[in-house]
Amino acid sequence: MERSECVRHIGHSRHIGHSRHIGHSRHIGRSRHIGHSRYLWSIRHVALIAACVTAAACQREPFPTAPVRAGMSAPPSRDESGATISSYRAELEAAAEGLVYTSEVDYPFEYFAVAASIREPLDAPTFAALIGASAEEPVEERTLDDALARHIERVDPADATARTLVPRYQRLKETIQESLNDRTVFCVGGAFKRCYFTGTDERGNVVGLAAWVLET
Repeated sequence: MERSECVRHIGHSRHIGHSRHIGHSRHIGRSRHIGHSRYLWSIRHVALIAACVTAAACQREPFPTAPVRAGMSAPPSRDESGATISSYRAELEAAAEGLVYTSEVDYPFEYFAVAASIREPLDAPTFAALIGASAEEPVEERTLDDALARHIERVDPADATARTLVPRYQRLKETIQESLNDRTVFCVGGAFKRCYFTGTDERGNVVGLAAWVLET
């Protein structure tokens, strides 16, 4: 091969190699750019999903304290008479805080109030109508003493925890007696029922505490 052709050949080879190198570099750079872009997109996508999940969780409705079976009335939650019922609420909830009503299941006491103008002691039909119980639901009336005896007079002597809580339940009973007129207990439902430790305030509103009870 002549010298001039050899030089041209070497130059051409170098040009091709240089072009391939530049192309390869550009390809690597482009690949890195695409990879980086995909990486940023993945981060943003994950962040968006996390934000959506968090938002959905914040808007989720709280679970009920206990199930309401078909035909069983839910406990009333209205508090419509202003400061009078609100003051009883603070006293009753403070007395019941941390306590449960024991049966075959244990459920906490929950405050309830229904605006009314009751001037006579409550009877079962009147109370059932006030809370919207269906006509098919049985309503049993108990005395406050009898309903709370399982936590005060009839506590298992071998149950150290139950014996320790007797003064708390005694104070709960006294709070109901001191706060409300015509105290009584209405249990609404069959084996699984809602027991209302209730009475009236000076305006005739029906106020008290309620707990779910299972007695088979």
